[in-house]
Amino acid sequence: GDLTFTRSNDTATRIGPNSLIEKVRTNSFIYSEDLTNAAWTKDNITISSNVIANPLDGALTADGAIATATYTYHSATRPSTVISGLINISIYVKPAAQSNLEIESLGGQVSFNLSAGTINYETGGTGTITSVGGGWYRCSVSTTVASSSYVAFLIMPTTGTSEGFTGDGSTIDMYYYGAQVESGDVATDYIATTTTAVSVGPIADLPR
Repeated sequence: GDLTFTRSNDTATRIGPNSLIEKVRTNSFIYSEDLTNAAWTKDNITISSNVIANPLDGALTADGAIATATYTYHSATRPSTVISGLINISIYVKPAAQSNLEIESLGGQVSFNLSAGTINYETGGTGTITSVGGGWYRCSVSTTVASSSYVAFLIMPTTGTSEGFTGDGSTIDMYYYGAQVESGDVATDYIATTTTAVSVGPIADLPR
């Protein structure tokens, strides 16, 4: 309260009470908890909203993804990452009828085994899978992309060896919650969004 500070742009860093540098974090995905929104392109899947409790606070806000009854790939896609350079893409997932997820962008692909909590393969990106309890995992990929890159969350068949399989059009194949894309190579604490990207941290008027 003893310091007044201004700067010409809208971001700053500071040393927090834990003696660590604090900085702004931004989730650049919009509608991070609503994959039914038109901001997300649904390729050969349908999304049922709010069908299961989410893994963070237990609210009924996690979505269910249902693959169509066609042999093809099944994904929810954001047409652009909005940000470029070194990024981290993450999402909370829980297996249902299918147990493998691929996170894909122009920077690379990483496939995750949600039954074993392991990584099937990495191509052009580095994956991390972390159990958060209740059968949920947070899967993340660090990769480098251009601003025009897309991000896709693909349901993969139980074998995890192919992107293509035939759903039945009615059974939930996988649960999704809390998609996030941010600058840097580490998945930080989840930030919920709706119509716009959301930033947390020392946004303005704080000294370095």
